Amino acid sequence: MFTKFLFCVFDRDHDGRLDRSDIVHMSSCLIDVAQFVYVLTIHMNDSPDIYADNILQKNDNNKNNQIDYFQQEDFINWCSTDSLIEELLALIFQICHVVLGLRPSTKQDEITIVKQFLRREQYPFFEAQPSVSSKTYHWINCNRSTSKPGSSWYLISMDWWLRWESSASLSSSTVNSTEPIGATIHKRNSFTKLNKLTNISDNKREPGDIDNSLLIDKNSTNNTRIINDDCVQLKLGLRRNIHFEMVPESLWLFLRKHYRCNGPAICRKVTNRKRINKPELDLYPLLIKIYRNQNLSPQQMQSIATNTTTNNNNSSHSMFFVYPLLNYVSASIFSSGSSSNSMSNNTQRHYLACLYFVSPYQTVRTLAEELSRKFGKSLDEIRIWIRYSEKVNTLAVSTHRIVNGVQSTATSSFIRACMAFCYITIPSLEHPLNKLQLYTLCAQTAYLNQSLSQGDGFFKMAITLLSDFPKQIEIDGKLVSSDKYLYESITNIMSTLVVVPDNPDAGVLYLAHGLNNVINQMKCFDDTSETRAMLAMNMLCLLSTQIQTFLPYHVLKVESNDTLYGNDESFLNEIHQRLSRICEQIIQMLKDLANTNPKRQSTLALEFFNRLIAHGDLNQPKCIKFAVNLWNLAQKSLNPDAQKLAKRILNHIEARSVHDKSFKRLSELILGNINDTSQSSSLSNFT
Repeated sequence: MFTKFLFCVFDRDHDGRLDRSDIVHMSSCLIDVAQFVYVLTIHMNDSPDIYADNILQKNDNNKNNQIDYFQQEDFINWCSTDSLIEELLALIFQICHVVLGLRPSTKQDEITIVKQFLRREQYPFFEAQPSVSSKTYHWINCNRSTSKPGSSWYLISMDWWLRWESSASLSSSTVNSTEPIGATIHKRNSFTKLNKLTNISDNKREPGDIDNSLLIDKNSTNNTRIINDDCVQLKLGLRRNIHFEMVPESLWLFLRKHYRCNGPAICRKVTNRKRINKPELDLYPLLIKIYRNQNLSPQQMQSIATNTTTNNNNSSHSMFFVYPLLNYVSASIFSSGSSSNSMSNNTQRHYLACLYFVSPYQTVRTLAEELSRKFGKSLDEIRIWIRYSEKVNTLAVSTHRIVNGVQSTATSSFIRACMAFCYITIPSLEHPLNKLQLYTLCAQTAYLNQSLSQGDGFFKMAITLLSDFPKQIEIDGKLVSSDKYLYESITNIMSTLVVVPDNPDAGVLYLAHGLNNVINQMKCFDDTSETRAMLAMNMLCLLSTQIQTFLPYHVLKVESNDTLYGNDESFLNEIHQRLSRICEQIIQMLKDLANTNPKRQSTLALEFFNRLIAHGDLNQPKCIKFAVNLWNLAQKSLNPDAQKLAKRILNHIEARSVHDKSFKRLSELILGNINDTSQSSSLSNFT
């Protein structure tokens, strides 16, 4: 019946026979079928004309090669000998059931149809064909809708899949014997695994409803509505053939006609692995949260304000406002101190509406169109908002990781947009420490993605913020001194400045120079605070690192100052001059503490000594003399913690002295083994 149907299809002029033009057209179609079903060794290199000549030669009535047409009987006889016709008939049989909706006559037919259909569609993801050129393989993948980027595949729990496979007691040999794709496509048989997991009675039971609960991260769906099948969060570490099977959308719809789905369906999109020219399923795309506006009554707002107070007591980073990503529409800001009397009758509030996944191929435009369809709103009504607390930097860093640091025009533009958004929104934050930390983080993210000008801009904003930093900040609902947090944040900035290249138009280490000037002028440090002196010592470490021929670390594809300057004499002279000035500042701070706080003087002298032996040139007589004077000063009034530090430093010096003559000399001097009359603890000898 099917062969007669095919004869009518290929008889384009309906004259009751297939002439040579019809057979050439049929040959072209069969070659396409061979590529579509991955039977790539059959007539792969034949042209339709050569294939048509081979077909005509097989006509039993064409003994003298004078007949260039097929009668219906000739065509039917030939179909029984050609393997591609069998592939075409099997393909039509599958499409009639999977696409057109015919119900299989038996459970065994259902499983055979699904497995043959699935093997073919999964082939670009998991199989390789050494005999096929990469160009041909790429053409096949690009012309197959299920392997194109953006196409949808559904996940099915392996637990249900194994029960479904065994529901007809179908043996692996039965499946393979009816499989037309044969040896060109291989899939791991799950029946051996099934026999280990289930007994005979389990194999004969019905699979029941499709249940994917074992794949879903339950913590992510407790309080958040899911608006789309591809917005279901999965457990980490899931693997195909172990935890799930993947089926294309058409096959999922076919199965859903016969089996109910208990719980949400799980859909994932296809992305393309460019380096190996192979598609893959994006199991863990980027997750964003969608917020909606809601008009609230004064009573509802009073309840929210009460809850806000409770939440703020638990976390100092709770922020109840959002920032617009498009059009920069201002959002309402709600704080715990707001009074219900000051609220309007219809106050807008942003609330978490649903989760949404953004795949690498998706744009903001497609996201807006998707939301427009899901929520039944026109595109003009859609505004995409983003809360800064959702960490835009994560998007930029994730992009850097996905492209392995090799930025294209599109990814560079995306990262610059992320950084620009951060630059605009950070000033709206109220907590100064949050602003300082975010400026630093954004600068580091910008440098990581080779966006040097944006990184410099963030550090300029951070340095400007330091000039007016308050003496006290609120941490966990309490006012505390900002010294400790400033020391950590500024030291973090300095560690980044090690690899930041200079701007040719701004001068040598202009960011470090500006940071040092601000540290000297900061009013938030008390006279009794040692933070300013400690930061000055850290600045010494930063500057001395710049003198090294090779910096201790680098950022990929960012040329730091060791590459830009090398051993440039003017650059080294400028660094030495700054080092001298900072040393003079620290010595003056130690002198000022001589009468007011000797213990603090000793502690700072020990810290200075520790940095000097780590970064100074102890082969220079002046340097080793200076180090000995600092050590003697530090021993005067050390507290218990400083004494422990001094002991660790001394052990380090003794260990280094075994292989380093300069440390051996220093060890002898500070231990008093040599009566060096030149050493003195007087600060007047510091130069």
